[in-house]
Amino acid sequence: MAFSRVKTVVHPDYARFEDFVRRLPQENFPIDRVFCDRRNTVVATHDQGMAMVVKKYARPTLFNCFVYTFFRPSKAERAYRYALRLARCGVETAAPIGYVHVYRGGIFHTGYFLCRFLPYPTLSSIKKLDETEKRQLGEDFVAFTVFLHRHGLVPGDYNPGNILYHKDSEGKYRFALVDINRFYFGHPTMARRNSPEPVFHSWSFLSDGIATFGIGIRSALGNISSFIAVRSAGRNV
Repeated sequence: MAFSRVKTVVHPDYARFEDFVRRLPQENFPIDRVFCDRRNTVVATHDQGMAMVVKKYARPTLFNCFVYTFFRPSKAERAYRYALRLARCGVETAAPIGYVHVYRGGIFHTGYFLCRFLPYPTLSSIKKLDETEKRQLGEDFVAFTVFLHRHGLVPGDYNPGNILYHKDSEGKYRFALVDINRFYFGHPTMARRNSPEPVFHSWSFLSDGIATFGIGIRSALGNISSFIAVRSAGRNV
């Protein structure tokens, strides 16, 4: 190409990893584990004794390449920004280290996102819990979901593989969110033309998935959906 450039953003708290972030497009970092290698590539890596995760996003359509160049943040940039915003709201997510944009011919080409590794299991693995623990996890999860929506935080991809869990020192289950580049901030409105699907489609998927694991919180998720509908109608709950 006649012109190529790279944009690199590194969080000040992780300035010591600047060289590592800059080298992401070369893809010569150590690979400790492959989480996903389909449309997007997600791998565990490490540097200076810190476990990290690299996500390389599939190249967008030509149209979206122009959009990400001039009008809208890329998925990598949104993952970085949203992680900072969620942390400010008290929602746990993988701490963002930095992101990289690769441009070809002056147009966006590829994005990379680097974050810390969270050593927690996902909700996809809750079959390993006994029935008492499943019930407690289900109750704590419902409370977490209601917390999100009371604070106007709407995940666009709220499925068991993107929700991690662990117990705190008081024995309560806590949750962390990953794969957050599709997120909506502000109380959801059912009449909102650009985002009714993330609210209900994602939760329907989650309800079906968790019900099969025996938590038995399908009705609770239904109550959450009712809660959103009431908020969306402009009434207080």
